[in-house]
Amino acid sequence: MTIDLKKLFASDNEIDTATYNALLKAIKEKHQDGFDYLRFKQSVKSMQNMDMDEDTSFKSAFVTASTVGLTKKKLLSSTKFYMNILNKERESFAEAMRNQLTSKVEAKKVEAEKLAAKIEDYKKKISKMQEEMELYQNKIDSVDGEMESARKKIEATRDKFETTYHSIKEIMENDATKIEGIL
Repeated sequence: MTIDLKKLFASDNEIDTATYNALLKAIKEKHQDGFDYLRFKQSVKSMQNMDMDEDTSFKSAFVTASTVGLTKKKLLSSTKFYMNILNKERESFAEAMRNQLTSKVEAKKVEAEKLAAKIEDYKKKISKMQEEMELYQNKIDSVDGEMESARKKIEATRDKFETTYHSIKEIMENDATKIEGIL
């Protein structure tokens, strides 16, 4: 007898199809042999499909199953077995979620922290460069002042030279004129 787990565990709730299929697959892969909870549930569903109420369906399915050795204790044990499968899947899912959280969220947090540290480093470098630029600008301004001062000194020296030159030259020219005229 083939068991259609989707019919057995059809839900009116809005469920995630991928999760639903994964859980049913886990149940199918680990199903028990013999008349277990799944076969009991299938019998109950079959009886309900014949318009039998739920209580009567459970009782009729149990009476039929008891003829092949199913007891209430075995049925509850089988039910717990399948619930344990679900619990193990939930634990695996929780572990996968933790791993995803670590890789996708925590890793991004670490990346953001590294980028923030780089930004701080760049801010410090920019600040240092601005200080150096200000220092260089002050030197340029100082050099401009020194150049102007040196230019004025050079011009003053030139003016003094020219004045002295012209003075001596004038004396020599006057003497030359006198030598020409007197001698």
